[in-house]
Amino acid sequence: MKKSALIRSLLEDTAKPHQEHRGQLLLTSLLYPKAEEMLLPLSQSMVSEPQELIHDIRVACRRWVEALDLVAVMVRPKAYQQARRFAQRLRKALSQGREAEVLHGNFTVMIRRQPTDAESIHAIKSILSKANRASLAELRATYPPKRLLKVAKETIRMARKYQKDLGWREIIGPHIFVRTTEASRLVPLMSEPDLSDAHHDLRVALKRLRYSAEITHSVFSGSIDESVPLRDLKKLQDNLGELQDSHDLYRFLSSPEVIDAVAASSLTTLQAKAKEQVDRHYSAAAITVKSLAPPVLGQLQRIAGKVGQLERPADGPVS
Repeated sequence: MKKSALIRSLLEDTAKPHQEHRGQLLLTSLLYPKAEEMLLPLSQSMVSEPQELIHDIRVACRRWVEALDLVAVMVRPKAYQQARRFAQRLRKALSQGREAEVLHGNFTVMIRRQPTDAESIHAIKSILSKANRASLAELRATYPPKRLLKVAKETIRMARKYQKDLGWREIIGPHIFVRTTEASRLVPLMSEPDLSDAHHDLRVALKRLRYSAEITHSVFSGSIDESVPLRDLKKLQDNLGELQDSHDLYRFLSSPEVIDAVAASSLTTLQAKAKEQVDRHYSAAAITVKSLAPPVLGQLQRIAGKVGQLERPADGPVS
């Protein structure tokens, strides 16, 4: 049996509840789709052009972690921690190559607007290409087929090992409220242009909130009189992502490896252009966050409260 077929069969077997408990049904319906998104693409070949596949799996890893966090109160702590650690390590391994790819793309766009000498361009792109190749080689070595199959067996079947028989009403409302609170605490820090780490933390918090909302909104969308502002969450996340990418490019152009490889006169010009991009993206992100974040987060907190107040008969598996 091919690896992808075996992983699919494991997933499908896991998706069949062995007991008609609402906790079993809830875990299966929340975890199974996210595990499928993460593991099935990994069963494909990563030898021919992997960058888009890598991006998809990175996103799937984040969604899987958010689904795990959502149901953490229901599953055994050891199983939860093991599954979460695997997904985070995998995402980190995937990120190394993806970050080099994003830097390459952003650098290419920048030099179209700010031409520089061919020798400097070649040196910088060579550094990025080398980093990308090295990360892909490490990824293939670290996650061979046997390991992926083992993970499929150990982590996806955790849905059978739950410790609390809860319904979605009892976990979704509190989880969404916690995620909105985490993001709300970071919003005021956008007024400080030098707090790039805090801006990154806000982006991560909004990303987690968005994933939680996407995973769960179909469950309660017909039960309350408010819609989930997914589009606004994505706009906030995208603006902060552009800011983070501009910071990453500026830091890369200021790294010792680039300084040693590129002529000082050319590098100074490139660094100045990169800093202009940071300032421009910061201004755009700060305006968007100031105007959009408070109403969006307030709306999501109201939704969390309403979900928590729904009558128990509304509980059921995620559709």
